[in-house]
Amino acid sequence: MMYKRILIAEDVDNEQLGICSFVSEHTSAKVDRTPYCDKALMMLTQAREEGQAYDLLLTDLSFQQDHHPQQLSGGLELVEAVKKQIPDQKIIVFSAESKSAIIKELINNLEVNAYVCKGRHGLKELGKALTAVANTQQFTCPIAYKALSSKNIIELNEYDKKILFLLANGYKQGEISSYFAQENISPSGIRSIESKISKLRDAFNAKNNTQLVFIAQSLGLIGGK
Repeated sequence: MMYKRILIAEDVDNEQLGICSFVSEHTSAKVDRTPYCDKALMMLTQAREEGQAYDLLLTDLSFQQDHHPQQLSGGLELVEAVKKQIPDQKIIVFSAESKSAIIKELINNLEVNAYVCKGRHGLKELGKALTAVANTQQFTCPIAYKALSSKNIIELNEYDKKILFLLANGYKQGEISSYFAQENISPSGIRSIESKISKLRDAFNAKNNTQLVFIAQSLGLIGGK
């Protein structure tokens, strides 16, 4: 398969330019780009409807929020939305994220075609990924492969799961604290709750509580609402 059209979703200007240049040098495809996940999804669906489908979506996972409100706050949400609307869309994730739980979700559950970690050899591995996906092969860079082989997945205890479940059902931190006090769940102090939620956000690389719940549910670590 030869790439004819490739869409790059990346919000950091210099990285976006570098990736576009690299992809243009290594393929003959027309390369479009956007710094917004919502726009990426719109461009993909619109192009498909017009009979000008993109052969590949190349996306980062981390996107900074600015003055343009977004329904999709990051690459994980973008991939999930794309897979729902365009199940056969080929996707390469090119990200600094190396947590095994996130990579396993993207490779095993969302079935992206390749995962490449940014870094010293990132572009070299991206070149390999472009070739592999063009030949209908799945590709993971060495760092991602190691993460996939790792059994060191984030494990939640019952206390963690309860906090995430309550967050998923709209509880505020103060309400969680009150609920825990009523149910004799310890620790129930508001500072303890805030500290635990902060640590969970860090562990899952989530920017806010909504994204934290989304990631935990996507990974099957907690149930839905």
